[in-house]
Amino acid sequence: MRLPAIFVTHGGGPLPLLGKQPFIETSLASIGSNLPIVPKSIVVITAHWETDIVSINADPSPSLLFDYSGFPPESYRYSYNARGSPELASTIADLLAEKSIPHKVASIRQW
Repeated sequence: MRLPAIFVTHGGGPLPLLGKQPFIETSLASIGSNLPIVPKSIVVITAHWETDIVSINADPSPSLLFDYSGFPPESYRYSYNARGSPELASTIADLLAEKSIPHKVASIRQW
């Protein structure tokens, strides 16, 4: 079953996590209950990381990046221990190669 693509806004940096934007927090929390099945994987596409070509993170245990500044100290204490999938990264790379889309696959720690 193919699941829908979902655009997720995160609001003002860590503000939803700090309880400062409850609408966004509620909206994010409800996404899973609106899906017809539990996804095996989630692919995140972000404009928060700039590289010369499409870059695919193949790290099996990616770290959380704090790409914001000027927020309260507690906003930098979050952790999210999501598993990465080198196998899925390879599949995505193969699909991009089939369409001749330039890309690279690496651990984000190598960029």
